[in-house]
Amino acid sequence: MELLNPAARILIQLYGELNALGVIAPPGINLNGVPTITKKDLKNLDYDLILVTGIKASLVPILKESETLGIDIDKVVIDRTVCVPNFTLEKYNKLRHSQLSILSMNCWGVITYNTLGLPFLSPTINMVTSNEEQFIQFLKNPIENMEKEFKYQRSYYSQEDKINHPIFNLGEVEWRLIHDDAKNLENILQNWYKRRYRINWCNSLFVMNTKDPELLKKFDRMPLAKKACFVPFETDIESAFYMNPKRYGTDQFNNSVLCFARETPYCYDIWDLLLYGKKTPLIDQK
Repeated sequence: MELLNPAARILIQLYGELNALGVIAPPGINLNGVPTITKKDLKNLDYDLILVTGIKASLVPILKESETLGIDIDKVVIDRTVCVPNFTLEKYNKLRHSQLSILSMNCWGVITYNTLGLPFLSPTINMVTSNEEQFIQFLKNPIENMEKEFKYQRSYYSQEDKINHPIFNLGEVEWRLIHDDAKNLENILQNWYKRRYRINWCNSLFVMNTKDPELLKKFDRMPLAKKACFVPFETDIESAFYMNPKRYGTDQFNNSVLCFARETPYCYDIWDLLLYGKKTPLIDQK
């Protein structure tokens, strides 16, 4: 329930008041007078919003279940999403229906999908590459390069997970699958090709980060409709999103970039970025 109160306050600010008709919870729980209801009861209630609470809650299976119950999924939103600056239900549903594919060189994409409860429409989720130059080469013709063979190369042992994670090549780009076990190569390949065909090339956002001004310039010249490159230095380049690592309490710039996808302070309006590729600063980072 940690996020519920902040989310409720934001909804009250946006829409004037919040009247809880009921909470889906086991019978007998004391909720300060708010009645408990079942999921089936939702079909008989007149409501504007279903607020899902839970730090680790995943919205995608909840939406699938809601559809089977005849619930309007446009009224379902997760509390952590409400807490993202500049949230509105209208903006959120516009993004959800836009079928956005995020192709990022690290976990920025999957963290953003999780934070906002969006469907994973990218094959590069839970995959990272540290070679920025290769990633830029890949972006010169992403559609053609995505059709290349996804080829197993080797594995590396993770002290944290106590398993071997696989490394694959896609064209010139080497990808580490940081949540997969190298024992499951057949399943990994099946999932890769399944996810690859989910990409919406008509609405894609390409994301990377670099400390190198020259690589930023190369990225900016890529003929991509929506793109963002996070950098730790100030610049006037259009696709560059400056982030001051000191604001995030970490010396590792890559960690700062990932923090932006899941935590405050949000230094840019993530709705504008995902919907329009637009750079709207929210804070002064100096």
